[in-house]
Amino acid sequence: MSQILQRIEREMKHRQRTRAQIIVRRVSVIVLLIVIPLLLSELALRLMGFSRPQVDFSAQERLLKQATAALNERFDSNGFEYDQHLFWKLKPGSNLAGLDVDDRGLLSWKRPVWNAQQEKNSVKVLCLGDSVSAVTYRTFPDIAEQLAAEGTTSKTVHFYSAAVPGYSTEQALRRLPQLKHLEPNVVVLCFGWSDHFPALSVPDRELGAANAGLRMLHDLLKDVRLYQLIGAPLGTKPLDDEDAVKQQAVASGSSNKGSFRVSPPQFQANLEELISIVRSWDAVPVLATQPEDLKAYTEQFLQQNDFIAPNGRDNGGLHSQYNDIIRKVAAAQDVPMMDLEEEFVRRPREYMLEPDGIHLTGRGHNHVARLVLNMLKTKSFISEADYDAIARAEKHDTTAPDKPRATWSLIPEHVSAYVNDPVSVTVIPQNSGNTRWLKRHIIPRFGAEKNVSYGSSYLFARWRTVNSPTTGIAHRVEMPGNILPGEATSVTMSIKTPPHAGNYELEIGVGADRIGPLSNYGAETTTLTVTAVER
Repeated sequence: MSQILQRIEREMKHRQRTRAQIIVRRVSVIVLLIVIPLLLSELALRLMGFSRPQVDFSAQERLLKQATAALNERFDSNGFEYDQHLFWKLKPGSNLAGLDVDDRGLLSWKRPVWNAQQEKNSVKVLCLGDSVSAVTYRTFPDIAEQLAAEGTTSKTVHFYSAAVPGYSTEQALRRLPQLKHLEPNVVVLCFGWSDHFPALSVPDRELGAANAGLRMLHDLLKDVRLYQLIGAPLGTKPLDDEDAVKQQAVASGSSNKGSFRVSPPQFQANLEELISIVRSWDAVPVLATQPEDLKAYTEQFLQQNDFIAPNGRDNGGLHSQYNDIIRKVAAAQDVPMMDLEEEFVRRPREYMLEPDGIHLTGRGHNHVARLVLNMLKTKSFISEADYDAIARAEKHDTTAPDKPRATWSLIPEHVSAYVNDPVSVTVIPQNSGNTRWLKRHIIPRFGAEKNVSYGSSYLFARWRTVNSPTTGIAHRVEMPGNILPGEATSVTMSIKTPPHAGNYELEIGVGADRIGPLSNYGAETTTLTVTAVER
């Protein structure tokens, strides 16, 4: 009997488990090893008071659609459309500031005609950026391509503009992989302004979803502290009590002043990741700082809206900090850099930047275009001979004035007449700059507008008071024809004297539709002295 019992015991000890039982046991152990630390971590975060509120996707969608609508209103266009991953994007077939948007979502312009051999033997340059690179009718990618086409070069140079107003480096990271099919040789990255603007609700990194599955996952996990920690931008720290209150207000939509769209540490990380992606394509990344010429009233507005730090750029303002990060990354990563901030400081910024001190004028875009072409020469994408040929053939016009200059003759130089009487003067302007004055230039579409005169040049006259009140703009005469550099024309201007007796100066200059007086770009004006007397 004892032998039987011993045998039964031995068999029970050596009883074999089924394969299914073994798998279930192993899976259970693995699940416990994962779940228990996660639960403990979640508990620890809650006990520590960590909280980084996340915005549910329906609220994000409302917010980003409002931002998209605001962009369309700002640019008088229907060119922006909501995108759950990119936040917004340019709509194919639409128009932004006179530039059509092609079926790839890229800004397009009238391109030179190349034959098959030229297409094959080409350098492709892709430009990504925000509104600094995208806004105004003639932007530096367009201008650089036209300048390169005018010279007799051994290679053709193709430029693609994927710039979108309002884009940050976070949006660039999501957009860039979609552009690999363009097979660029060079990728120019020009970001900074939008990155340091106040967050739309939470930092850009925590907004949007690549697909419906991730969207659902976000809404399920948005209150989980571990998910909030993982989703936080690199380099951020747990919020203190005051910041937590701000962030709660942000999440509820009552404030947008809790944080930057892209914090300085995240901005650096994003630039490094963009560089890595471009290099993985065997292309050359190029970084660019962004210039500024903020006036007191502009700085006050930007400070009130948390766009720059108090006291502006002179006390380590935010914009300078972001430009310094660009320089730091370029040096550390051995990346070519166009220091536009430094370039513009050494030049007349009042001619190269719009009154807002942020966006480039035509003259500013022309200068950046030349810097890009010089960079292509420096990196041996085009030869010295090619660059010299481009420089010799360089042309500009009043759709994007470069260095407009004017030399004047008036006949007579002084007139005297009764108040409200007409006076005539022969005006002889000579184009002594490098910018062709166009008689007529029409853009078929300019945002929501049709057949817009843009860059059509004219002579204007406006009163400058000496001893009496000024009366404002007095007269305008269309240019009789295209005036090339070095050429002159003659125009008779008939103007009524002011209604009050006194001594006046009539300022006469050259202007262009949608550009304004070319004196804003450095062109000289002249004055006619007028004495108005009572009858």
